[in-house]
Amino acid sequence: QELTAVPWRHRFPAMWSSRMSSLVQRSPSARVYSRYYAACAAVLCVESYRQTSLTHLEQPPPNLLGQWRQDQRRCETLAPFLKGLGVPSIAAVVVDRIPVRLTITREGNSVSIEDRTFAGTNCTTVELGAPEVEKATRNGRKKFMLSGFEEGNAMTVQCRLFQRGDGWFTKQSWSVRPDGDMQEQYILTRPGEEDIVVTRTFVRVGDANDVATAKLSAEESQPGWAKPVVVAIGLVGAVCLGLWVGLPPRVKKE
Repeated sequence: QELTAVPWRHRFPAMWSSRMSSLVQRSPSARVYSRYYAACAAVLCVESYRQTSLTHLEQPPPNLLGQWRQDQRRCETLAPFLKGLGVPSIAAVVVDRIPVRLTITREGNSVSIEDRTFAGTNCTTVELGAPEVEKATRNGRKKFMLSGFEEGNAMTVQCRLFQRGDGWFTKQSWSVRPDGDMQEQYILTRPGEEDIVVTRTFVRVGDANDVATAKLSAEESQPGWAKPVVVAIGLVGAVCLGLWVGLPPRVKKE
């Protein structure tokens, strides 16, 4: 009968287990200690798993509060949403090209969303979870019912356009993506038609602690004539366009 050599890496575990089993059988104290060490190892494994699970569950949700800058390269065009509300195509394209900065603040259930462009600042304040309230547009010609609510990590502001009839809604929601960027979504709901959905991306430029400082520095750095100049340029452009449209067609001289 031939004898085959057993590699040492195969003999070592067998030798170790046989020696430990014989030691445990000979010594009662060894049996007690072995049970104690096994129990400690089991407790450590369970505690490690529990801490890992708690760390995963107790992570705070992404914070929407702070300052955000629009990343136009990763934004869908807002023109379909605006044209669905009746905005002329040229005006919708111009508005879509204007970069936006958002500042979101919160005190209790009261949330303020401030959007800032080179043409000015618009601020919307809504009480989350409260009944809808009647609001008016900036020029005061149209009214709507405003409300706000939270769904998970997303915050939504809803406008019910009751003057247009039943079933007219606009929703604007914000949520933080896993990569830390913020997703802004516009939804236009109309009776008998498909919803228009536009998604835009914002990157964080400041947290909630920087909001007050940024507002103060912006007010100090922005000259008082900036907004009147923008309005004046717009008026001049409108007048020139009107004069150009009103001119009679040229007649070629023979």
